Amino acid sequence: MTSSINNTYLIVEDDGETAEFNSLYIKMFDTDANCINVASPIEAKQQLEREQPRLIIVDILYRDAVGERSSKPGLNLLRDILDDYPQLNVLVYTVEPELLRPILHRIRPHLGGFAVVNKLKLRDSFTAGVRAAVDGRYSLSPELREVADVSEEDQEILRLMCIDSLSDKEIAKQMSLSVRAVQNRIASLKQKLAPEALDDTGRNSRVAVCMRAFERRWIAK
Repeated sequence: MTSSINNTYLIVEDDGETAEFNSLYIKMFDTDANCINVASPIEAKQQLEREQPRLIIVDILYRDAVGERSSKPGLNLLRDILDDYPQLNVLVYTVEPELLRPILHRIRPHLGGFAVVNKLKLRDSFTAGVRAAVDGRYSLSPELREVADVSEEDQEILRLMCIDSLSDKEIAKQMSLSVRAVQNRIASLKQKLAPEALDDTGRNSRVAVCMRAFERRWIAK
């Protein structure tokens, strides 16, 4: 691993046309940019071992060995970056920003810039994301701003309550927490998701919280 910073921009993209457009817009942003295109997270890791770029542009979804798109390679690459390259500037450019939810709690402490842009937005959004990341800023897409304040523990409570239909006591046992701790977390989730249900301690309030959690994609069925 090297700590040198230069005008190299590493683009990790398995769609050739998208990679070309990314290079074009980066060179419009930085006329001295040296864009390196690689098609897979494995190639990206190899490149990072040779040289740390000014910015890495990462998708989340990549094709697996049978041609199916999977989020696992992209998320694993991001985990490695967060662990091994704490000052690297990162732009996540993807059609499904919500897939970052499992690692959101690890992104905030990252020392380098970290921006997330939805590929379905105008190209100006891509340029704005490049600028934010290179400037060392933390910039989430609108889809993620709604879930940025939900922890993994909260998501697990929601999953057990809304999908597995467990009681407070059962959730507490499953998560090795006190019943009071679980009840406090659920009350906090009510405040975020369904404040109108705060005074309701029955089943209807849990249903309201779960419906909002599914709508916001804090959990998935």
